[in-house]
Amino acid sequence: MKKILFPIVFIVLFLHCSENEYDSDNNQYYGEREISFPQTEIAGNKQATIQHVRSINIKEIINYVGEFWKLLVYNNLLFISDWISVDIKVYKSTGELVRTIGKKGAGPGEFIDVRGGIAIQNDTLFVIDPALRRLNIFHIDGSYIRSFPLPSPVNYAGTRGELYAINDTIIMPIIENRYSPMIEYHLSHTISFLDKHGNILQLFGSHPHEYTVFNMYMPNLSIAIDEDNNIYQLSRESPVIHKYNSSGELIKIFGVVVDDYKPVYFNYSPDMPIPEIIRLSKKRSYATNLCWLPSQPHTFSSEQSKGYIVHTYDNLTEEGLTKSDPLLYDRYLQVYTDNGIYIPSNIPINGLLLASDGEGFLYILTDNTPGNITIDIFALHIEDE
Repeated sequence: MKKILFPIVFIVLFLHCSENEYDSDNNQYYGEREISFPQTEIAGNKQATIQHVRSINIKEIINYVGEFWKLLVYNNLLFISDWISVDIKVYKSTGELVRTIGKKGAGPGEFIDVRGGIAIQNDTLFVIDPALRRLNIFHIDGSYIRSFPLPSPVNYAGTRGELYAINDTIIMPIIENRYSPMIEYHLSHTISFLDKHGNILQLFGSHPHEYTVFNMYMPNLSIAIDEDNNIYQLSRESPVIHKYNSSGELIKIFGVVVDDYKPVYFNYSPDMPIPEIIRLSKKRSYATNLCWLPSQPHTFSSEQSKGYIVHTYDNLTEEGLTKSDPLLYDRYLQVYTDNGIYIPSNIPINGLLLASDGEGFLYILTDNTPGNITIDIFALHIEDE
């Protein structure tokens, strides 16, 4: 892939913006809102790029892929949740199908929806079914082990299949049921620790400041975990990242707004017409797909960091909305050290970031055409300007 680095026209560390709120009765906007972003250190003498390593062409003969939702890389295998066919597909790194796990249904080992999180620990696969509100447990060979219901106080709220299993703990992004009404999202905790029987061990985390200012449209979250079990949280409506330690204590808040990122300046009204919602949706960016990458010989780390936190943000396009194709949105990658230093990046990518692996590579879905599905693997490079 040709190296491209769009110049950063401006980075706003403290940003104050306002726009009128929609009034459905009078078809106008009213009110004023203010948002601010945290001070974030910038490695001004560095820049981030990504370089193409290789491609994986998914072989489709009998079992076609409906739509990728989440990808996990484990033991040189790709575990993919397919929310159209409602199963987990397992592929070799060369693209050949090995097996499918689960099927559509409500019985043991079956799913109604696999747009929840998936995680693997010690050859055990965990799959959340948000429709049935339960977590299914399999061996990676596909054999069903057991399941348990999610505890009633919380709902899964991952942006794209975030879930982690560490030691005896399940970690997942959540919205508390008591705060489900849209105007109360900002009051909810954001991360839950469960034991492997579904009991809540701890709730912690909070939404960024924007959630206290605007009636946000959706409370979806992305989370990532580094090798020291620190937890990073990114809310879909904001580029601000919260870092917590393994006990749930807040360590740091960081994040920048770059030239192509469009912060939310307005509120939604519950009875707003659909065309108006679509029009406003194209005036904002959606931050998603948070990943942690261990530092590699071809990358740079400061003395206090062991790797990098990356995420993408989407700017919706008319073509992508019309064709319901997320690969047609304008999408950019932002890069930080895991101690919160921003590496100038804002890298345009031509696909959907699905995952990272333990070797520090990024997996990006670049073609979702049936029969020609392609995942491209990229390496992150940090260079002197």
